[in-house]
Amino acid sequence: MFGALHQLILWAELNHGAVRKARAAFDAGG
Repeated sequence: MFGALHQLILWAELNHGAVRKARAAFDAGG
């Protein structure tokens, strides 16, 4: 269970980073 939870947290961090990059690009272009 802890392994799956760790994977979920890791994925959430990666996804958050991607969202931040996308938002930064959107702000720069918009």
